[in-house]
Amino acid sequence: MKRVHVALVGYGNIGTGFCANLHENHDLIVERTGIDIRLKYVCDIDFERERWFKVPPSKCVRDYKVVEDDPEVDIVVELVGGTTVAKRIILRAFEKGKHVVTANKALLATHGREIFQSAREHKKLIRFEASVGGGIPNIKALMEGLASNYIESIAGIVNGTTNYILTRMTLDGMSFDDALHIAKEKGFAEPNPKFDVEGIDPSHKITILSSLASGKMVNLEDVYVEGIGGIEHVDIEIATMLEAVIKPLVVFRNSNEGVDARVHPMIVPKTHKLAFVNENYNIIYIKGNFVGVTGFYGLGAGSVPTSSAVVGDTIDIAKALDSNAEIRQYGIPDLNSTAKVIPIERTANSYCVRLKTKDIESVRVEFESHKIEIEKQMEVEGYKIFVTGTTVEHKFKRLLDKLSSHHAISSKPSYLRFFNLEL
Repeated sequence: MKRVHVALVGYGNIGTGFCANLHENHDLIVERTGIDIRLKYVCDIDFERERWFKVPPSKCVRDYKVVEDDPEVDIVVELVGGTTVAKRIILRAFEKGKHVVTANKALLATHGREIFQSAREHKKLIRFEASVGGGIPNIKALMEGLASNYIESIAGIVNGTTNYILTRMTLDGMSFDDALHIAKEKGFAEPNPKFDVEGIDPSHKITILSSLASGKMVNLEDVYVEGIGGIEHVDIEIATMLEAVIKPLVVFRNSNEGVDARVHPMIVPKTHKLAFVNENYNIIYIKGNFVGVTGFYGLGAGSVPTSSAVVGDTIDIAKALDSNAEIRQYGIPDLNSTAKVIPIERTANSYCVRLKTKDIESVRVEFESHKIEIEKQMEVEGYKIFVTGTTVEHKFKRLLDKLSSHHAISSKPSYLRFFNLEL
């Protein structure tokens, strides 16, 4: 029986789940794969704090050099996080002849080209399923199951924190601040939730998905990012009146002109499948030109679900080592090409605009003069609401600028886009 030795670097929440999963399901993995995957080291700087699963002290090391210098270690599982120490750990693993599993979305989104290039140069594998959607196997779907498809579009909810906040605001009538407070109490939000509520976390994830789907590297700084901090209770009420809900979405569209990759909240009709995904759950829809629409649903974070993806990646590499076939890194984008990302200003959307005015006719005149159609008009909590037809964003922004300085408008206009992908 083939024995594969693994070293874990980063004994945090996900790392603890990884150790527990590998221990509890060891015999099951052997039975299904015929491979004996053994945890040789757990590397961390702090072994004093309490963990819900503990590894034997004989496996614990504080110095990563012990891991990288041991020729028996076949796979390094990097769960440190961040983009500095983690990057050094991964590059050194390749240099020392080891394969890598990581859940590090920020690192892959910012330094993916360098990481993938190093893996290729050293003829080593890197797997990163847990970087997007926790335990949901969407990366594997893009790299393997849908390899014969041209990926037309992707849309989904990939941040459980923001989905939980908007769920509480929608179902319980909570304010944003109250919903965020509950999310922190339940452990769904970090003490500093900036990465989630400002859209930084999902921007890392859609960057990775867009690179895999387009076959070219997508630069993180080209992705449009908008958080949910500006959403108020009145916006929830407006969506309800429109028989819709507000969801924190990521969107990818593929075309001959380039790719459309963005992160922002959108108004989703209650009849759409995305509208039914609540609490801290994630969902990712992928549309291929032959398969049509496929969907992947589940918990997108947490030590136990995420550990499932990390162990799955470890098994993948172990199977490759066991086959004695030439090891190839499949599914990775063309590292010599950078995708052209279409600026948000050139995308076409329909919008829901809210503002306060006592001269509604003069406001309507502005819509007409900018040749933007008003499809629906209503009033909610003293706000005038305008639902527009589909228009190019830069044209809409010119209207918004004019409305912001309009003498008859007493509140800064606010807007949300409508979801418009055929998924």
